[in-house]
Amino acid sequence: MNDLLRFVLNTGPVAKVVLLILGILSVASWAVTFEKIGYLLRIGKESKRFVRLFKERAGWNSLYKVSRSFKYSPYPQIFRKGYSELYAWKRQFGTEMGSSHGSSQNPIEKYPISLKQIMESAVTESMVGADKHLIFLSITVSVSPFLGLFGTVWGVMNAFMSIGIKGSADISTVGPGIAEALITTVTGLAVAIPALVAYNLFVASLRKLEDQLDVFSSELVRLFEREKAL
Repeated sequence: MNDLLRFVLNTGPVAKVVLLILGILSVASWAVTFEKIGYLLRIGKESKRFVRLFKERAGWNSLYKVSRSFKYSPYPQIFRKGYSELYAWKRQFGTEMGSSHGSSQNPIEKYPISLKQIMESAVTESMVGADKHLIFLSITVSVSPFLGLFGTVWGVMNAFMSIGIKGSADISTVGPGIAEALITTVTGLAVAIPALVAYNLFVASLRKLEDQLDVFSSELVRLFEREKAL
């Protein structure tokens, strides 16, 4: 490790800059990775709890009050959006929540915008910001290998320049340039590969979450329309 550190400190200025940039990208991408892991774990924990309460609900009003205590899960956000809109529309049409009499026509059928559209909009809104910082992982994946390649080309170029200047191709002449080229290549890959794995896992997790929210919103619409939000 000491030899490696000493070698890095003895590299040329261009290689130092490349390695510094790669180091910054690595630290930042790992920070984003851990932040996203914590974010998804919190969402998963709260979502399971809310879905359990949703299935065991004693009433829509009580579930609405409880849903306000959830900070991370998008499930209660979607529920509150649909329930609030339905409540406002029923008041507009003179039908109280929980009333089974009044107008013979289901107020849901008179809404200018379908409840399904409202819920689809709620799903979209709940996912806003979920992919925050993922663009940085994408940039890291794209840029890091090319920075490593740039360092590789620069090191090889220095090796050939040393051959031309000294007129020999022994290991003492080409060694430093080739080693400099290899270390930037390895560093570029070491930064890009974890970021690529994390990015793909996060994107897959968020797409799965969005699909689950679509299913939940459809189920919520069905229940609202069937039970008239009792």
